[in-house]
Amino acid sequence: MNWNNGVRTMCDSLCMTCRHGHVQKGFVESQESAFCTFASLVRAIPFPVRECTDYDDRRNPNLWDMKEIALILVPTQSNKAVGFITVEQFRNLRGDEPILPVNLKTKRE
Repeated sequence: MNWNNGVRTMCDSLCMTCRHGHVQKGFVESQESAFCTFASLVRAIPFPVRECTDYDDRRNPNLWDMKEIALILVPTQSNKAVGFITVEQFRNLRGDEPILPVNLKTKRE
């Protein structure tokens, strides 16, 4: 909510930052179209949205994005502890072995 001299003013619609929102803006402030693609349906949104039950902030990573950037820790021995170490410590333990497996497949490939 924005305030100007104690008076509440218009804010950008939630559609601007929603993962399901598609917003088109023209050169004049009145030239704006918003559409919602939640549940694979495309619906025109005729007004700026303040609250939405299906809002999903695109600025925050979703579960798939987090899985893509996660480190996969695989111990070579079942009784060995798994944890984070520095690159230098890794090289001391494993020598020239690649830090990430070269055969790692991702969903985007």
